[in-house]
Amino acid sequence: NIGINNQTDLALSINATLPPGALVGNTAMVHVTVNNFGPTNATNVQVSIPSSGPHYSLFSSSPGGGNSYNSETGIWTIASLGGGSSQVFGMTINLDSAGTVDVIAEIIAMTVPVNTFGSPDQDSIPNNHTTLEDDQMNIAFVVNNPTTISGFIFEDRLENNVYNGPSEDRNFPEV
Repeated sequence: NIGINNQTDLALSINATLPPGALVGNTAMVHVTVNNFGPTNATNVQVSIPSSGPHYSLFSSSPGGGNSYNSETGIWTIASLGGGSSQVFGMTINLDSAGTVDVIAEIIAMTVPVNTFGSPDQDSIPNNHTTLEDDQMNIAFVVNNPTTISGFIFEDRLENNVYNGPSEDRNFPEV
């Protein structure tokens, strides 16, 4: 009996762990999770996650056991993703310049068994760049410049909505 219940159902989620203030020169951690909510195994799942973009660049990545990440192409390959399971990709990014960082992840390819009925995924089409589907997600946040006053750089620390003073004062010679 081949039917919709025999399909894969891949979905992405993405989150970021940011330092207080998200300042130029800091790093941030981005996690992308691929879940297979269907009962059918998917192999050679490819997820596009650019290693750099406006205002950020790759510092390091962790593709998870048995998986790989090509920083040149920005493709994370999951060797096998069983029904009801998930895989997590982590990358640490450098916050290179002030502005909005927008990290976009999208499932662009997968292989499913021949007996899968219809589309390989019941509610999305890989690599169609449609944000209305669950196979493409993004996370955006603002990177700020540290405040400079008379040759000093002050980085404010706000923890639990309590100001803890400058995290670091660096004295630069006047030019």
